[in-house]
Amino acid sequence: MIHIKFRKRRKDKKKDKDKKKKEEKEKEKEEDKDKEEESDDDGELIYFSPSYDKVIKGLSKPIEWLVELVNTINKLEPDLIPFLYLPKTISYPLTMKEDFIQKALEKIKEYADIGFREPIEIIEKFRKFEYLFERPAKDTPKTLFSEGKPSAQKIRESLKVFDDAMRAISAVCINEKNTHFFQVRTEHIKENLMNKANEIFTAILKKTCDLCIEMVDTIQKGYNSMVEKLSIDPKDEKELVMLKDEIQFHEKKIEEYEDQVRQVTEYLEILEDNRYEYKDSDWANFWNLKLMPPEIRTIVVESQRRANTQEARFMERLEQEKEKFLKELAIFEEEFITISKFNVYKNVARNTQEVHVLKEKLGNAQEQVRSFNERENLFKLPISEYESLTDLIQRFDPYNKMWDLCFEFDSNVNEWYSEPFNKLSYSVIDKRMDSVTRETQRLMKFFADCSEEATQVLKDLKVEIDKFRAQMPLIELLTTEAIHKKPQTWQEIYEKCGLNEKEVTENFNLNYFVEINLLQHREVLEEISKKAEKQWAIEKKLTEMNDKVKGMGLELMPHKSGTHLVKTVEEIQQVLDEFLNVIQMLKASPHIKQILKRATEIENRFITIQDCLENWMKCQRGWLYLEPIFSSEDIVKKLPQEQRKFDVIDKFFRATMEIVAKEAKPFDSPELDLEKINLEFDTHNKTLEVIQKALTDYLETKRRAFARFFFLSDEELLEILSETKDPTRVQPHMSKCFEAINEVEFSPDLEVIAMISSEKEKVKFIRPVNVNEGDKKGNVEKWLLEVESVMQKTLHSICKESIKDTGTPRTQWIRKWPGQIVLAVNQIRWTNGAEHAIMRKDDTDLEAYLKHLNAELDDVVDLVRGDLTSLERMTLGALVVIDVHARDTIQDMVSKGVESVNDFDWISQLRYYWEDNVLKVRMINAELKYNFEYLGNSTRLVITPLTDRCYRTLLGAFYLQYGGAPEGPAGTGKTESVKDLAKAIAIMCVVFNCSDTLNYLAMRKFFKGLASSGGWCCFDEFNRIDLEVLSVIAQQVMQIQEAIKGKKRNFLFDGEDINLVPTCAINITMNPGYAGRSELPDNLKALFRPCAMMVPDYSMISEIMLYSYGFKDARTLARKIVASLKLSSEQLSSQQHYDFGMRAVKAILTAAGQLKRTMKADEDIICMRALYDVNLPKFTMNDIPLFLSITSDLFPGVKMPDPDYELLENALIHVIEEANLIPEKGFLKKCIELYETIMVRHGLMLVGAAFSGKSKVLDSLQRAMNYLKGQKNFTGAFTYKLNPKSIKIEQLYGKFDPDSKAWSDGVLCILMRLCVKDVENPERKWLLLDRKSVV
Repeated sequence: MIHIKFRKRRKDKKKDKDKKKKEEKEKEKEEDKDKEEESDDDGELIYFSPSYDKVIKGLSKPIEWLVELVNTINKLEPDLIPFLYLPKTISYPLTMKEDFIQKALEKIKEYADIGFREPIEIIEKFRKFEYLFERPAKDTPKTLFSEGKPSAQKIRESLKVFDDAMRAISAVCINEKNTHFFQVRTEHIKENLMNKANEIFTAILKKTCDLCIEMVDTIQKGYNSMVEKLSIDPKDEKELVMLKDEIQFHEKKIEEYEDQVRQVTEYLEILEDNRYEYKDSDWANFWNLKLMPPEIRTIVVESQRRANTQEARFMERLEQEKEKFLKELAIFEEEFITISKFNVYKNVARNTQEVHVLKEKLGNAQEQVRSFNERENLFKLPISEYESLTDLIQRFDPYNKMWDLCFEFDSNVNEWYSEPFNKLSYSVIDKRMDSVTRETQRLMKFFADCSEEATQVLKDLKVEIDKFRAQMPLIELLTTEAIHKKPQTWQEIYEKCGLNEKEVTENFNLNYFVEINLLQHREVLEEISKKAEKQWAIEKKLTEMNDKVKGMGLELMPHKSGTHLVKTVEEIQQVLDEFLNVIQMLKASPHIKQILKRATEIENRFITIQDCLENWMKCQRGWLYLEPIFSSEDIVKKLPQEQRKFDVIDKFFRATMEIVAKEAKPFDSPELDLEKINLEFDTHNKTLEVIQKALTDYLETKRRAFARFFFLSDEELLEILSETKDPTRVQPHMSKCFEAINEVEFSPDLEVIAMISSEKEKVKFIRPVNVNEGDKKGNVEKWLLEVESVMQKTLHSICKESIKDTGTPRTQWIRKWPGQIVLAVNQIRWTNGAEHAIMRKDDTDLEAYLKHLNAELDDVVDLVRGDLTSLERMTLGALVVIDVHARDTIQDMVSKGVESVNDFDWISQLRYYWEDNVLKVRMINAELKYNFEYLGNSTRLVITPLTDRCYRTLLGAFYLQYGGAPEGPAGTGKTESVKDLAKAIAIMCVVFNCSDTLNYLAMRKFFKGLASSGGWCCFDEFNRIDLEVLSVIAQQVMQIQEAIKGKKRNFLFDGEDINLVPTCAINITMNPGYAGRSELPDNLKALFRPCAMMVPDYSMISEIMLYSYGFKDARTLARKIVASLKLSSEQLSSQQHYDFGMRAVKAILTAAGQLKRTMKADEDIICMRALYDVNLPKFTMNDIPLFLSITSDLFPGVKMPDPDYELLENALIHVIEEANLIPEKGFLKKCIELYETIMVRHGLMLVGAAFSGKSKVLDSLQRAMNYLKGQKNFTGAFTYKLNPKSIKIEQLYGKFDPDSKAWSDGVLCILMRLCVKDVENPERKWLLLDRKSVV
């Protein structure tokens, strides 16, 4: 039996539960059953129950039972022969995978498919009505009535849709129908579909009814409002006009309401037709609306009659008021004539009062005229104009201003004479007097020809003004801020002017001073006032500075340890310096005598604050440096006394910072005794120096125990020493101590059993290093020293075994051994083979050996062209470079006819000999031992004649215990040649870039590490160091070289006894002739053997590198690449960012090597593509056609296929539009060019004018790469943004600390280390230097 059901929406289910709480338990059971059935369904709204899968499963169940039953029947032998103890086994084991069972299951499925055909046809008929469940029933009326009031026709059509649906659902199928071996029941789906259609049908009718009620209510309110407005009895002209407007527009409003009533009638007909029940009161309200229009028209007639009556009465009243107003104007004219005759200034109070009375009357008259005009405008009458009133006001205004001026001045003068003298303000009085004087002069000019009376009044006013001005000097001298703030000044005035203090105190006003004629002592008063002003200026400046310092706060920032730090005090120190200079100038003034003591106190306080801040910041720097160090338990155990001293400092520092964090104004806080704190900080700073010295001595012992620690900064070494408890935590620092060991492998017993390079090459040690054995436990330097020894012994042992492994074919032998050993042993075999060929003294032997070498080289190149791992590819790449040079050397010897192993052409080569279990490297008469420093699987430098000459010079210098000094312009391979020779000897080489900030102390530390470790160093741009420092360095280098010549095991170096490993060597490189370079002193020149480096043979380098990448026609392609760069440098424009030197060649070759592995195309196309990818992005628009012309001439007939960047381009368009930018074609092109450049360059510049989109190109590419993360070899990218111009140069790069004698990394160094450290994450890390960035 199959039911056809529908799936309820969650909201519908919740609604059903709310309505039927009593049947909740039964419903839950049913729903659980429904959910079980629905779980097998594909999420259709209308579905079978049970589903097709459940039917198949149910029909297959008997077969499963049979299989289970058969598997329970055991063999009878154990029961028949129990004494044999035979195991119980199944007689006939069965599984569901048996062929006959699978055929039975397929047959069941076949019959089920036949049985489901007709039910599927039935369910498809019901699925036509799924639209009923697409949204809740209440949403359909919302859509229908969303535009407000739909037409009745539209509502009827909508109702018809759902009515037809109900009829169609009822006619689809009988409730129960037998089909093959299934019975289909449809009563459940029919019931639910009918209910849903009916629910929507009813919802539309309800919404229609609600709209009818709402419209009836709105129309009723509109009618009531009209009746209310038409029934008003107007009390004034405004209400009359409103009534007339309502009468005029009532017909239009009635028509609008009648249209709405007709629409309501249509809605009601729909409700009646569909037998929808509604309240009788709503029906009664509707019929009341039908009767309203006749009633309103009756009210309109009555309102019109009433309006006409009131209009006549209002117009009559207006005419009466206008006649009365004309009579009042005549009276105002007479009053004005009286005022114009006033000519006595002394009667200013009475005259001003009469003027104000007339002013008020004229103002009221203006208001009355405005009232007349408004009413005339309402009745549409001509507007009345009263020109006589306007003329009167114009004539009256000057008299009004004159008497106001006189009254105000008279009041002010009386107030100034009687007010206490110390409350007078000269500036206010002077400003007011100037204003009165200007206004008087203006009015006198106005009345000069029109009114003698007014002119006389103004003359009297001027006399009064002049009279008061005569007393102004007295006010000016005795009302200054200095005299107000320094009451003791009055004592001096009493004494020098002979005044009675008591009498003056009782009559302390201007009137009294005028009476006693105090102005006669004007010179004395001026002298006293001037003196007081200068003293007060000094005192005020001191107070201002003191208050500003008290109000200053310290800018704090939280520290991860839970305390706070002072962010900066530079601004405060600058302010204090400025204030102290000001105080020094003030103390030189002759007027400071009375306040000298206060000035000295303020000065001493500022000096104390300055000293305190200086000691504070010094202590904070020391605390910041030592706090993380003494947080390590390992360090604490080694320095217990220093820990106790630091704890005292830490407690004081934290307590001080806690107080400061609570105080907004620390320099005015009673809790902070600055003198005491200054002494405390000074004492603690001395203690910090002692702790620092002890820490330095401790680090020195560690460095002397393991010399490679000399090449690490104090911070890096402390980080290693603080993690000695867990040896595995030293892993991130291994690469800092060993050139190629990125990490070591620990056994479960914490034994170091192997070393792993950054290329993931793994070399197992010949014996494990137990880091917890004896004194090695907790002493990282001890077991690292053993790791160094075991590393060298391991490589020596592997090298020995590799030499003996002669039976393995060479192509397999190369893959079998570590890359470094392959290169070394390959050189031993080459040297041995060449000497054997030479010693046979047969021309054909050397030529035969040359053929042998060519054959070996061809085999290696064939390997390169195949599928290789990254490790194998790096090994083979380096091997090809070495083999090509070896072949070229033999070829040159064949052409020159070398016959003896002592010929210079042979002994001038770098030769490897295995003698007495020692690998020796010789060149001419120089001999050095192969040091077996692990180098990983690294690439090798292409050896050119220039490189050979450099090697000969350096090896000769080292053999004679001198240093090497390659010099030449940039890009000639000075540093790289030294590094590659170190790889050839397998010795550690530390490269250090010199600058003019280096001093002899830093170099001493470097040389100590060099001599003790036995490694090489290369001081890049050595001649940038200051000449004075170079002189000291000469002595230091001489001491090391003399000790090596004397074959000493230890020696005195700058007063210290240090170990000496004689394999150490010092190299320097120089760029002569550059700005900021020094000429080396003669005593330093004598310690180094110079080697002039020139521009190398680009063609030869390119050929060998292309050969190592697997290119067959390497020579021709190399010449084309070099020629294209040479022609570009000659023909293209000169731009600062253009580079056609060795670095450009290297980038093109690297790109070609990558494309060779990914592109399946001709070699010409690959090289041309590499040229385009590397060069086109940096060219200007004008240079691109020229470059394309050059390449087309060099690669004739080669057509470049368009690169497939569809995936990247689509991602770029997506992220660009997401950022509200426009994916313009040129913008997309620059993004792709940037991507191509990043693939072959470690560093690059985006060059362009402001607002040309540089930052947006990089940002868009980053977001596109993150968007494609994980697709088609795309990796994400994370950007560290830094604005280098926002910080100082020492903050950017780092600085040498004069206190700790250690280098501190800057922001750039820290970010670079952070990027390099995270090697496990494949995501690209970009360090962006952009002025838009935020540090």
